[in-house]
Amino acid sequence: MSVAKAVTIATKGLTFDIVRQSGLFPPIHLLNSFLRCGVDDAGSEIILQWEPFTLNASEYDEFYETCKTLMGNLAVDGLGCDAYAGWFSAATVLHKNG
Repeated sequence: MSVAKAVTIATKGLTFDIVRQSGLFPPIHLLNSFLRCGVDDAGSEIILQWEPFTLNASEYDEFYETCKTLMGNLAVDGLGCDAYAGWFSAATVLHKNG
């Protein structure tokens, strides 16, 4: 169930456009930090909200594989960040400077 919720967030929320565009994927601790916040309001009038949750290691692996199928090759990289907001910002900068 959690993987299905994560896939919905990835396909309907704007934050995962950064993942798609950059080819980078957050490690489990950063992804779970994002999923625990319960909201995706990435620069849009449309806000996606959900009941906060986390993925365990096997669910993370399944979600990662699903995202690769949907978005193309993705590399897991923490980008030296310890919070999801910093990670998404760093991935955006890397994509723009690509």
